Amino acid sequence: MQQCPKTLDLFLHFHPTSTSIPPPPIPYSTLPSTTTTTTTTTTTTTITTTMSKHDEEKGTTTTSKYDDKNGFDYRKCCIMFLIYFLIITITPFLLLFLINLFTIDKPKPPTFNLESFTVNSLDLPSDNKTIKTRFSAELRTVNPNEYIGFLYEGDNNVSVIYNDVIIASGELPEFEQDARNETVVEISLEGSSPVGPGSLPDDVRRGKDDEGIPLAVNAEVPMKVLVGRKGVGFTAHATCHLVVDLGEGTTAMVLENECKTDITTDSKTIF
Repeated sequence: MQQCPKTLDLFLHFHPTSTSIPPPPIPYSTLPSTTTTTTTTTTTTTITTTMSKHDEEKGTTTTSKYDDKNGFDYRKCCIMFLIYFLIITITPFLLLFLINLFTIDKPKPPTFNLESFTVNSLDLPSDNKTIKTRFSAELRTVNPNEYIGFLYEGDNNVSVIYNDVIIASGELPEFEQDARNETVVEISLEGSSPVGPGSLPDDVRRGKDDEGIPLAVNAEVPMKVLVGRKGVGFTAHATCHLVVDLGEGTTAMVLENECKTDITTDSKTIF
């Protein structure tokens, strides 16, 4: 019992009090403020990203700088207002143009006039069975409309008739005619017809040419009324009755000339 204090003194001599047990770790709440800020920032970013993905899954869009606090988009409003303004401004002028086009200025049909008629060939064969004829004619087409053009289509027929017999035929060339325009087109006509009593060569032989030969030039031309790039189809029937003084190789003297135009169409909006 008396040796215990000495043993304790020896122990304290070799193990001073400065090497005592280390203090406990610092609590989490007492960490520096920088660590807390970093953790808070990271947490906030994670929440924001999660909300954005959630919005995308719902199909919602984030607000832009053009939106007010209630989500109203001023940019879309301005675009829609501009579109409505243009429609309201242009529509009345377009309606007035169409009304003027089809009521006040109702489309007028084209007119035709035979300018000249030339006999290129008038062959009387020795067998007296057929006659071969070649003519050329100049036809003046007139478009009296101010705003409407015409399209003369290629699938047409022009024929020369004598005593109800077609002695030559040809085609009018395809072309477009502007408003308020007059165009002269040349037509080549050729054909053959039988020779007999009342035929062209028979009347020429009997001297009827001294009084003039009555001919009829008929033209059936499919056409379109052009308004912009759209067209309404119709067919123009032109008939020119003329009396000519025939002479082979020369321009026949047209003694009488009268042309009439008829229109055939299924549309009630024109002519």
